[in-house]
Amino acid sequence: MAQLFWGQTEVEKAAALFFYKPHTQTAQIIYDLKYHHRPQYGCQLGLLTARRFLPTGFFEGIDGVIAVPLTRRRQHDRGYNQSEAIARGLCHITRLPLIDKALERTRFTESQTQQISRLARRENVEGQFSLRRPEQVCGKHILLVDDVVTTGATMLAAAEALSAAGDVRFSFLSLAFAKP
Repeated sequence: MAQLFWGQTEVEKAAALFFYKPHTQTAQIIYDLKYHHRPQYGCQLGLLTARRFLPTGFFEGIDGVIAVPLTRRRQHDRGYNQSEAIARGLCHITRLPLIDKALERTRFTESQTQQISRLARRENVEGQFSLRRPEQVCGKHILLVDDVVTTGATMLAAAEALSAAGDVRFSFLSLAFAKP
């Protein structure tokens, strides 16, 4: 997964719990997490991910965790942010702080799943995030958490917004990596 970001941004670490394959049990779990009101799946998968990566030293040197945010409307409609549910599970095991007010998703055009090309995905999320509280991330190593990474466009857009705080380092973690 780290290769996605080569030449686009400096990333310290990047990992996913598993490869995403459509029409599998893991794909169905992620679908249920996102669209069938199963936030508990996110927390449990976050716990599982943390337990899997903790012995590898993946979380060493990380100062805080930020879940990729949803727009207020989308979060209201869904009732929760699936990435935040994952992040809460991670934080429970790692004892890292969840930073939940530094980044905001200001607009949403359409789902990344509707975008076919890497360029279309990048353009779809461009300018969608804004930095709200730079003091929460300035000078820190931040772990960005999302449910599925395909081209990395969402992670890159979120990292770009957070970079405005100055001296921010990034690592990326997701439940699944869907090879583009």
